[in-house]
Amino acid sequence: MAVQYNKAQHKRARERLRFNLRDGDLCEYCGRPMYRKAENNFDRRTVHADHLNADLSNEPKRLIHAACNRAIVNAWVRHGPGWYATHGLTPPDDDLSEQGAGRSLPW
Repeated sequence: MAVQYNKAQHKRARERLRFNLRDGDLCEYCGRPMYRKAENNFDRRTVHADHLNADLSNEPKRLIHAACNRAIVNAWVRHGPGWYATHGLTPPDDDLSEQGAGRSLPW
């Protein structure tokens, strides 16, 4: 049985996350600060509620910028390149295989 996406439940979860947002909290994707007022965000839009691992069967667990949400529409990731740069880290390179040779499996 397929799980139904519930817009009302998503809206309540988003409002709860926005209520708990402290202005200046960092976006988990880009590492830039987020604000309740849209005009204070770098993309001038309200923050979006994001489902972890793009799993719509559970309610959203984090807030990210609208632009960041659009950037991960086809491939969900926890942190984007901007987040690593903000924290002085290098993005992990999980695929050490040669280009076009397929993915190397550890076993």
